[in-house]
Amino acid sequence: MLAPTSTTYVRMAALGGLQEVMRAHGVDVAPLLERHGITLEQFGQPEHRISFRQLGGVLDEAALALRDDCFGLHLGTVQSLQCTGVLGYALQASPDLRTLVSLAGRYFGLHQEGATVRLQLAGGVATTIYETNDPQLPMHRQDAEMTLGQQVAQVRLLTGQSAWAPISVHFLHPEPRPESVRELRRFFSCPIQFGDRFNGIRMPEAFLDTPTRTSDPALLEILKRHAEDCLSRMSDAPSWVGRARRLIAGALNGGRVGIEDVAQALAMTPRTLQRRLAEEGKQFSDLVEDTRRDLAVQYLRDPRLTLTDAAFLVGYSDLTAFHRAFKRWFNQTPLEYQRQLRAN
Repeated sequence: MLAPTSTTYVRMAALGGLQEVMRAHGVDVAPLLERHGITLEQFGQPEHRISFRQLGGVLDEAALALRDDCFGLHLGTVQSLQCTGVLGYALQASPDLRTLVSLAGRYFGLHQEGATVRLQLAGGVATTIYETNDPQLPMHRQDAEMTLGQQVAQVRLLTGQSAWAPISVHFLHPEPRPESVRELRRFFSCPIQFGDRFNGIRMPEAFLDTPTRTSDPALLEILKRHAEDCLSRMSDAPSWVGRARRLIAGALNGGRVGIEDVAQALAMTPRTLQRRLAEEGKQFSDLVEDTRRDLAVQYLRDPRLTLTDAAFLVGYSDLTAFHRAFKRWFNQTPLEYQRQLRAN
């Protein structure tokens, strides 16, 4: 059995605005943070890293404390781009939305390790997809709604189109309670698909050429050099196998994962990616298989997920195919593996 994928981390600034929102409701943030292993001193350091599980736990508990089932959405819509550090400043200085999305794709890992923002173009429609890769928290509603809410709020702000609405918004998580669905539809002002294959936003491709009101070409070049320097100096900078594996893991729930998509996300050609993987002793097809096998074990250990959920999250549309693959990997069915876990 392969070692599980490591925990991923995010900058403390991802919780920007939390204290102010909770204080406005008369709730002290300190005890909540402490229950999730975060001190007030750490909370005051934007560059301090917390695990994605800690982030999710804080958001979930804050939603309960404030009796706000859409807390993630509401927090995301009041956060500024500066919450994402150098990435946010670069996005703000972008000349248009196409450049902004491209920069988000390249530098999002500076803010949230293991997470990606990628762009798909098809039939005149642009889809921005937000993916996380933390096997300890494969699906998190509050984070997804916070992230997509922030994206739409910032597009409206940067373009000056306060009433802009996407074609549609898509979430991995199931449909929440009716009043929460109404609140989400009120904010996004478009159809929303729940229980979909991805977290993301669809818009006309032509809208990507919309200029921003905060464009600053000279500043952008400075920020891009700084962001590139940050990427090169990251002490935990993953290998090409690690980078490809994270992208594969994030895209598996969309079905087939092609080398073309992964190479595009890494800003290289498929041939270059194959060569770099080969230098580290891996072929792309083997990497997809290894990632599926690793994540399948992680998902089956999560009591919140059904066998159907686990199959979907590793890219199988039906249980029969998942059973066959799992038996090929471990010489036992997924159900037999879960029974063994319970027995132990």
